[in-house]
Amino acid sequence: MCSIDLKDRRILFELDTNARQSLKQISKKVGLSKNAVFSRIEKLKEEGIIQNFYTVLNPYILGFSAVAICLKFQYANLSVKQKIIDFFVTYENSWYVSSAEGHYDTIVTIWVQEFDRFFAFYNQFLQKYGKFIKRMDFRCFFQAEHYSSSYLLGRGCSGKERDKVARIGPGKRIEFDKTDIRIMQILAVDARISLTDIAKRVKCNIRTVKNRMSTLIKEGVIQAFRIGIDETKIGCKYVNVDVFLGDVEQKKKVLTYVQSIPCLLEVFTSISPVDLQLLFCVKNVEDVHEIMQRISNAFPFVIKNYDYIYKTGLFKWNWIPGELYREVWKG
Repeated sequence: MCSIDLKDRRILFELDTNARQSLKQISKKVGLSKNAVFSRIEKLKEEGIIQNFYTVLNPYILGFSAVAICLKFQYANLSVKQKIIDFFVTYENSWYVSSAEGHYDTIVTIWVQEFDRFFAFYNQFLQKYGKFIKRMDFRCFFQAEHYSSSYLLGRGCSGKERDKVARIGPGKRIEFDKTDIRIMQILAVDARISLTDIAKRVKCNIRTVKNRMSTLIKEGVIQAFRIGIDETKIGCKYVNVDVFLGDVEQKKKVLTYVQSIPCLLEVFTSISPVDLQLLFCVKNVEDVHEIMQRISNAFPFVIKNYDYIYKTGLFKWNWIPGELYREVWKG
């Protein structure tokens, strides 16, 4: 665990709100010089707290949807578990691949455009590793709402700092070309890259890149520019909580209550038996139980029960489906 002060936390918060902010913009907000901000960012990167700068995209607008596969293993030794992880990581349309502890052992999310292709991939997985799967649940995601990382600021966060920073889900389909795809693919893995460097890689002028990015933001394809934080370096865990309600009519009220909790990072809506899917950043699992107890106290006889899992390893997080850019760079 690394030691960081409030200035570091504020820098992390600002970068996670908009990773494309200039050093000058961040320095004004945190009360430090540009050089001091630069030095602190470099130190946070060196210590592994900042893992990367990424762009949150909404592939739903590009014709994709997301399906989560939640796995519980049986008869699986460490070698088999790693092979299963590798199988999903190498699939070009996998979005998120992580190991976990709790109700599931592995969580995988796949970008799906054509379900016949997804079904073929699913069958291939079953043929190879089906005997090692004790339980497999599917969730067809309708939307995911991402909230600001105000847990970094502790009690010093305002209501504005609990704003949603991104929404992934259905929207108006747009027309896009190879240039758009190239720009998105570059930004997906480097949100702070300069317009000049993007233009060089895409082989067009800076104005074109700027205009294309503005359009992608306006149309909702680009949702946010954020940072990947190694939560373990700051003494935290990412814990997913599946909530089952006894009275689904109270769902909206429960959501309103939950959204005020500073450590809430994401709310998922899906076609699945789960009524609420929440992601928290907490110090330990006991914090989750305390949060759920507070919610239960606020809404008697509404929270039927809940399950939880916490991430133990992240192996892939790819915001743009691989098949979109597979052929693009050949042209």
